[in-house]
Amino acid sequence: MVMPQIPATGTLIGIVTYNPDLSVFEALLERVSGQDCDVVVYDNASDNLDSIIGMSERNLSCSVVAGQANIGISGAANAIFGIAVQRNKEFVLLFDQDSIPSKSYAKTLISAYRELCGQGVNVAALGGIHTCRFTNQSQPLIQFGKWKPTKLLPEECEGSVPVDFLITSGTLIPVQSLKKIGGYDDQLFIDSVDLEWCSRALALGFQLFGVVDAKFTHEIGEGRSTIMGLPLVKTHSPIRTFYINRNILILSKREYVSMSWKINVILRASLKILFFVFFDKARYEHLKAIVAAARYQKNRKTLAEVNSEAVAGLSL
Repeated sequence: MVMPQIPATGTLIGIVTYNPDLSVFEALLERVSGQDCDVVVYDNASDNLDSIIGMSERNLSCSVVAGQANIGISGAANAIFGIAVQRNKEFVLLFDQDSIPSKSYAKTLISAYRELCGQGVNVAALGGIHTCRFTNQSQPLIQFGKWKPTKLLPEECEGSVPVDFLITSGTLIPVQSLKKIGGYDDQLFIDSVDLEWCSRALALGFQLFGVVDAKFTHEIGEGRSTIMGLPLVKTHSPIRTFYINRNILILSKREYVSMSWKINVILRASLKILFFVFFDKARYEHLKAIVAAARYQKNRKTLAEVNSEAVAGLSL
């Protein structure tokens, strides 16, 4: 006798932490506690873990998974995905530790999803409009095109807009789509994890949407470098420089990743290298990281191989 399948219900909000700014993290917890969702914090072996647990335990719907080592955004998100599958949730909603959503963020995205499903759309994920706290500017929605990305200004859009890329933070994923697309590529660890997943989803026949009425704030990069008071580039630590450049080279070998993205990101990475050479105080550390990234062994993987590994990694 085949037992009837219990319908998936509810949303799991997953927060990934690694040595977070506790004031921002507390504000995030306060905001998600009002979203009527279960909350799981996956911590990547933070030095301030005790504070993270203490803050989280004040929220009865929130639990903490304390990782024994830093497994990156990809590993932590995959652990959260697995929990969403085990709990038979309908959706999983991810946030970085430095994001703060609007009060009705989850409800707005879920409403948009229901509307799209009613139109027969195969939805992989939806994300809101994020404003960078460094610049106070809303970030555009991205459509890659064949050779050059198109940036759509949120104020010129309405409703749910088809896009080719959503950042990890603020992304709502239906678990039924996740089971077909798979989780994140563990190999990537942190940078371009979201780009690879979005590219894979599109290649598998799913669609992505930016929802204009869903808003959150977010920190992009670890700071800004300026010359004569003019902001130039987002800055990162040398270890992030390694992952950024290594993952660009890994994804440049994958046929399902947009050629438009490859051209644009390689150009921007080249300009940033020039910036490091001439202006950054830690130029030698950054250049050593870039050399290490170039030397890293990069295996070419097909869409089928990545998809198969990613689905298996959910522990379904």
